[in-house]
Amino acid sequence: LSSTSSVERQVLDSSDLGKIVNSLDENQNGNPDVYFLDASGNEYPDMMALDEDENLFSEWLGIDDNENGIFEIVMFEYEYEGDWIIIYEFDEDEDDEPETVGFDLDRDGKIDEVVPYQG
Repeated sequence: LSSTSSVERQVLDSSDLGKIVNSLDENQNGNPDVYFLDASGNEYPDMMALDEDENLFSEWLGIDDNENGIFEIVMFEYEYEGDWIIIYEFDEDEDDEPETVGFDLDRDGKIDEVVPYQG
């Protein structure tokens, strides 16, 4: 068989966030768009990353530090007044509802402002 096009599949087995222990291909195009990561080294996922545009950079990250299936911290990109910022939602009591929200306005990895969550 010959073809004028090529197919490139992007594959990861680890990241700076930890070892990838599982992945899903939600849109079934051959490239994962959901990653389950193990940052603690116990082979159990404690993070989930969504890579909707499949560019190997997550647009959404959930952290389940105590591995009970509830994300204590969720981070995602958000366009606000023409600029992209990072929003952090903190679920301190692990009831699946954030209590506070943090904003990284300049995307430097440091939260600039924290306010109560107003769902």
